[in-house]
Amino acid sequence: MANDIGFASTAGLMSRESLASSLSNVASALPSSVGSDVQYLKMEKGSGDWLYGQEETLVDADSLWAVNPHSIQHGWVAWDSDAGGAPVQEIMVPASRPIPAEGSLPVLPQGVRGNQLAYKAQRSVQLVCIADPNADGKDTDVGVVCEYKQSSVGAMRLFKDLIDKLLERVHAGDEAIVPIAKLSHSSYKHDRYGKIINPVLEIVEWRSMNDTSPAAAAAEETADEAVEEEDELAAAYEAEVEAAAAATPRRRARRD
Repeated sequence: MANDIGFASTAGLMSRESLASSLSNVASALPSSVGSDVQYLKMEKGSGDWLYGQEETLVDADSLWAVNPHSIQHGWVAWDSDAGGAPVQEIMVPASRPIPAEGSLPVLPQGVRGNQLAYKAQRSVQLVCIADPNADGKDTDVGVVCEYKQSSVGAMRLFKDLIDKLLERVHAGDEAIVPIAKLSHSSYKHDRYGKIINPVLEIVEWRSMNDTSPAAAAAEETADEAVEEEDELAAAYEAEVEAAAAATPRRRARRD
């Protein structure tokens, strides 16, 4: 089982003024065995399964992924769910740069059904698999590099939690700022929309740039925290669905 994160350390890492300034100083490098291809990572909304690449390879639930804090980006995306395919417009910038003001973005065309398209906030991050304990033979995820890029309610909550935890460690001067996580999910029953499944980065430990020690066990979330998160997600999800319905009555919500 491989545990080497594969990031290079750098001086001046712990800037405490802001997360953006600290991220801009993080020099990162992928493992030498990894090619330049970055796979698209997604979570299936109906099952909670994580998949990557054009072949939609199923991610092992016990595999460990190092989150590259230097790769975090923020920006905007506009989709026409009736058209399918690629986004109509997408503007993403590194976290070390301010997010473009929504008023400065290119004017969007009308959708294929005549509805006026709108921008949604979007975040992205890159991850590399560092351990796949259940891998059998050569079909292992170790060394696979993926990008997770989403604008859904659940995904935005995932990114908020990630950024908040990074900020906490940066402000504390902690050198261990690389999250090691399992790709998981949470679910709850929405009174109106039924079972809602959201993506989760289950952080099992934090490492410095060159830490190769074995992974520790994940801390369990308290029941009160889980209930509070479900209530917040339910409200956000309902607001997103109602906004989409108001803009395009016949439009289906985009899946993760």
